[in-house]
Amino acid sequence: MTTSGPGDSPSLNEQIEILKQQLMQAQKLTALGELVSTTTHEFNNVLMTIINYAKLGLRHKDGPTREKAFEKILVAGNRAAKITNSVLGMARKRSPGQEATDLTALIENTLVLLEREMRALKRRCRKIIWLNPLLASEHYEPLCKGMQAALPYLDLFLSVHNLNSLVALGRTLQKLVA
Repeated sequence: MTTSGPGDSPSLNEQIEILKQQLMQAQKLTALGELVSTTTHEFNNVLMTIINYAKLGLRHKDGPTREKAFEKILVAGNRAAKITNSVLGMARKRSPGQEATDLTALIENTLVLLEREMRALKRRCRKIIWLNPLLASEHYEPLCKGMQAALPYLDLFLSVHNLNSLVALGRTLQKLVA
């Protein structure tokens, strides 16, 4: 039942459609709030890196130390730009329909998150051991970008492809805890 007068209420179907749109907008805002919370924490980490390396660069007058500080500041600044772009992308109003996805940007953002999580894991763990059955192949090379992002944070990169490799893993773990 639709109404036709200028002061009349919207029809039931129109009300349902309005409520659906409001719910979708509320869900987007919830997701944005979660993203902002996580990103604020990440952004604070970036700012602390920039501030501390700026202080280091100002304290030390030797060229190599200052150059290293500037390089770290540049890396942190680029990371901050990626974080900002991710938040801005999420905040833009989207239509409810399907849209094209920039897979390159999605992969780059995922790699930034992987690197962040590997760095955090490295701080919390005594050793990071990555087990990969593909290492048993003589032709295997860790060429994918995800593996390349993780490799710098690994203490051991081991093959676990059969019973003998599991026994070897056990001996390696025993040596690590001894």
